[in-house]
Amino acid sequence: MVDAEGAGRLSPHAIAFTDAERLLCEVKPDLVHICTPPSSHGMLARLAIEHGASVYVEKPFAETVAEADELLALATARGVSVCAGHQCLFEEPAKRIREHLATIGRIVHIESYFSFRKVRRNFSFVEQAIDILPHPTYLLVELLQLAAPGIAVAIDGVQTSADGEVRALLRAGDATGVLVVSLQGRPVDHYLKVVGTSGCLMGDFVRGSFTILDGPGAGFLPLITIPFKQAKQMRRGARRGLWNRLAGGGSSYPGLTTLVRTFHESLLNGTPSPTDAAGIRSTIEVCEDIADRLRGCELSRRQVDQAALDASAAQLGSPRTGAGVLVTGATGFLGKRVVNELRSAGWRVRAVGRKVPDPGDREPGVEYVAADLGAGVAAALLEGIGSVVHCAASSDGGKGAHERGTIAATRNIAEAAAAASIRRFVHISSLAVLKSGSSHHAPLNESTAVDKGNLNRGPYVWAKAEAEAIVQEFHEQGRLDVRIIRPGPIVDFAAFDPPGRLGRDLGSHFFAVGPKRGLLSIVDVGTVARVIRAYLDRFEDAPSVVNLVEPDAPTRADLLRRTLAVRPWLRPVWIPGWMMAIGSPVATLAQRVLLKSTSPIDLAAAFASERYDPTTARTLLTRISQSPAHTD
Repeated sequence: MVDAEGAGRLSPHAIAFTDAERLLCEVKPDLVHICTPPSSHGMLARLAIEHGASVYVEKPFAETVAEADELLALATARGVSVCAGHQCLFEEPAKRIREHLATIGRIVHIESYFSFRKVRRNFSFVEQAIDILPHPTYLLVELLQLAAPGIAVAIDGVQTSADGEVRALLRAGDATGVLVVSLQGRPVDHYLKVVGTSGCLMGDFVRGSFTILDGPGAGFLPLITIPFKQAKQMRRGARRGLWNRLAGGGSSYPGLTTLVRTFHESLLNGTPSPTDAAGIRSTIEVCEDIADRLRGCELSRRQVDQAALDASAAQLGSPRTGAGVLVTGATGFLGKRVVNELRSAGWRVRAVGRKVPDPGDREPGVEYVAADLGAGVAAALLEGIGSVVHCAASSDGGKGAHERGTIAATRNIAEAAAAASIRRFVHISSLAVLKSGSSHHAPLNESTAVDKGNLNRGPYVWAKAEAEAIVQEFHEQGRLDVRIIRPGPIVDFAAFDPPGRLGRDLGSHFFAVGPKRGLLSIVDVGTVARVIRAYLDRFEDAPSVVNLVEPDAPTRADLLRRTLAVRPWLRPVWIPGWMMAIGSPVATLAQRVLLKSTSPIDLAAAFASERYDPTTARTLLTRISQSPAHTD
């Protein structure tokens, strides 16, 4: 279900519905694909089945066994088919494992391993683990059912942690299975290993490869030859898997197309669904049990963290009397540091983010509020507030996401602040909004024009430039007293992560781009936070605009040394600027011809470093270092 605008993006002929009941009554579909958030899967699947439609349901098919049993029984009663989004079962490694099961004798043991990373900032580690849990589970469940047909899969033991770690021992008959999910283990990996009485099989879902070690392998000669046999297969399989992914468009789940096509064919031919009811039910039974344990671990940690947070808050002195400070984007990289800086300096802080962070991620003595600024700003959010520090902005997504999360959010908070007669407004922009210069021009400074309306710079820069123009307009109209801080690329020297313009790591190598002695303008997150605090302490004296960089810019070689200090496993590779200048046009042409890209990335521009005049930043930082904080 989408609105009219969303339907238009899908197809000019698409019909938009915002109500599932109306859609089912008017369209009367034979098949419904449910790809909504997990909490709505059961309700929507039930509704579709009741209207006589077969359903494909993305993982998880349901959140509880009781809900799954109800849906499966209802589908049988209505004579419709159901399919769960268990796409890894239809990837090449899983298919090859099923094909070769007979060659390894009786299945003794199975290992299903999935290490991942937290990809959504608004997900906790537990939420991320629950989200990916079905994938390794349904693979393990299917193999256990093949090892012991007709015997229910039992859970013999489970260990979980609030860091998203899962270790579970499953059993079906004489066959055991180990399920491992890790958000901490590296590298990211996903494999299935099946051990039999006369060999073992291994499917690698990251690289798309398959390895078979058949035979008992117990003699002296097999002990010598097996490693070479395995290495040969892994090398060949990795090459084949890479080629298949490239040829298939680089899909993260190449089995998804096969699964959907197979399900559609089963409906046309009247054959059983490619995912059977027993496998669906057993998968949900295991996932429900583990998810409950994970949530219990998370709750226990939150209780401990809340007690520690309350104790720390009790030790703080009372905040300053008078109006407080509202910080938007308060749960982001910069926002968290700003909140810490302001509360440590005695300010009363109200921190706004998309969600209230867990107690372990909060600052003591700070009021946290969840709000979607792109949807509007309630007047209550600004009650008791005398200053606004606007850090919020979208960091990813397309033009629409940045229109909402950066442009609309800025307009809404500025409008609300003006309506509440709040004068002091500190807007955090970006150096990226300035029009680019060139090596033979003077360094960019505070009077350099903003590159407004230029979508060629990407949606992030475009939206930040539009947002800065919005607050400038409020300032010129006399509705707000605005100060603009434009940080350069923000890093944390205490926990260093290299800026993108330095280069990229690929495997065990870090490819640094540009001249070793070339300067790269950046700014430490602590510097930005101290400047924001100083602006609030002495707002009237603060510059109207500052391009905030470290006055003494480090060289690329300096930054590479910092990178290697925290990532000692990386091997540096320097790509000189002249080489990038020569290779960039070739790469641009390749993107247009081979990838059919209409907006190819200019690699030379992506790693180029603008020159900035740090005079205003140097003067400001010197004054801050020499003056005690204002405490009125």
